[in-house]
Amino acid sequence: MTEMNGAYCYTRPMRIGPAPNNKDCVHSTQGTDSCHNPNNSRLFVGCLDKSITDDDVLRAFSPYGELVSVKVLQGKGCAFVTYSNRASAEEAMRMLNGSQLGGNAMRLTWGRRATNKQDGQNDGRYGRPKSFDPSGFGWSPQVPYAYAQTGHPGYGYYQQQLPTVQ
Repeated sequence: MTEMNGAYCYTRPMRIGPAPNNKDCVHSTQGTDSCHNPNNSRLFVGCLDKSITDDDVLRAFSPYGELVSVKVLQGKGCAFVTYSNRASAEEAMRMLNGSQLGGNAMRLTWGRRATNKQDGQNDGRYGRPKSFDPSGFGWSPQVPYAYAQTGHPGYGYYQQQLPTVQ
């Protein structure tokens, strides 16, 4: 393993090392581990039957502490449950992980805190400028340089010459 560390794969050096043993931990995008955050009381509930409602999840999770919110993502087979404190969330995870709800065994992990995924720059349409042309050419007359901001998977995002607008 050490002899491969730093070896080049095309133009990039490889970083090789042992995999961390984090199977019970969810990494957040902020660089902190949700499972080790003493303030995190949000659970992600996966493997739910598609017919499960917010009320079903509320009834299953309410015996373990005061619930702040319950949100089932309809059609996704998952939910988010937030408790008022960490101890209640830990107890619910210990008691309900792998238990049956609606015919499926639930899988519980620590959830990340809710964030607003839409940013003001491109109205939540990731990877596309505001004036994206739905024809697929990636250029719109409202913003003539917009095509230079788009790219295709597998190709670099090279600065292109901007057209002059008269």
